[in-house]
Amino acid sequence: MTRNLAGLDAVRGLLTPEAQALRDDFARLRALPSGLARLQALRRAGIRRQTPAQDAALQLMALLGWL
Repeated sequence: MTRNLAGLDAVRGLLTPEAQALRDDFARLRALPSGLARLQALRRAGIRRQTPAQDAALQLMALLGWL
C-alpha cells in the first residue's frame, strides 16, 4: 500500500480532485491508531473492493492494521 500511495503521489496532478481526495482519505485512515477507527474511516470514504469477499478481506485488514 505504501508503494501504491507513493506511485499515486508521483502522478497526483493527473488525478481528478475526487481521486486525490480518496487517496488522501485512504492515507489518513492507515495512520489511525484503532482498528475500529480505521474500519469506520474506510466505510466513510466509500472504499470498496469488487466482491463481498474482497470487501470483507479489506475490512479485516483495516481492523488488524495490515493496510
